[in-house]
Amino acid sequence: EQAPAIAAVEGLDAVFVGPSDLALSAGLPVSAALEDPRFADLLRRVVQPCRERGLPLGIYCASPAHVHRFRELGCTFFTLMSETALLRGAAVQKLADSR
Repeated sequence: EQAPAIAAVEGLDAVFVGPSDLALSAGLPVSAALEDPRFADLLRRVVQPCRERGLPLGIYCASPAHVHRFRELGCTFFTLMSETALLRGAAVQKLADSR
């Protein structure tokens, strides 16, 4: 609800969304970020004022599929997993390959 006011803050260089935070703050499950149209509507309400002000809008992505989904919804930059998740995934794969 406060996205227009946030986007209007003087000196703001970009906006970054935590998809889980956005979902939970609206009473949606974390999984809503994947396919729930209610989440898409919430994110569009953040995208619009950022677009109007020419602000980059970033979002955390847990997978390449998230990047594609959030790009389609109007986000302009992305983090793709945390270092911990990347390292864990690589370690799990190496262990599986070793067995």
